[in-house]
Amino acid sequence: MADRYNGSNTKAAELTAGYLYRPPIDSMLKKSFSAYAFLCQAKCALLIVLALLLVAASGPADAESGRIQITLDKTGYGSGYLFYEAQKYGLSISGIKVSGFRITKVELTGTALNLDSAADIVGTYAGGDAGVAIVGPAKTARLENPKGVVLEIKGVNLSRKFTLNLDGITIKTLGWQTSQE
Repeated sequence: MADRYNGSNTKAAELTAGYLYRPPIDSMLKKSFSAYAFLCQAKCALLIVLALLLVAASGPADAESGRIQITLDKTGYGSGYLFYEAQKYGLSISGIKVSGFRITKVELTGTALNLDSAADIVGTYAGGDAGVAIVGPAKTARLENPKGVVLEIKGVNLSRKFTLNLDGITIKTLGWQTSQE
């Protein structure tokens, strides 16, 4: 009976030893470490590729926007200002056909989008689709020039029944020069 407790029973010793057998730790660590290292390298490579794609896709600096204010008289001519990059630029406005309204002057305000410089505002604007160039008391006109600048303009002092077609509006500089490219 003493043999049972001191481990002389060989069959029990073999079963216990077989059950508790584990491969050497260093070989397991080498296999799992190499797989882990490979995954880490793959993740790093993927992040670098994504970062490079993001930088390449962003291209040059994004265009900015400015604020625009326009005042028109009965003749369809007027003046205005572009507020862009903490500067105020004078504008001359023409090309609007105004008829049959009792307002002595029309005030318009809005946003100029896709500006790379203040000089981009200069040009003749057109509405892409029918009706998008018409401004009313609760309606915003959307116009675009050949340089890709988009004006979103709404009327400030228009009555409920009054609309104004801004298709063909021409904006020129007033008192400042554009850079010659």
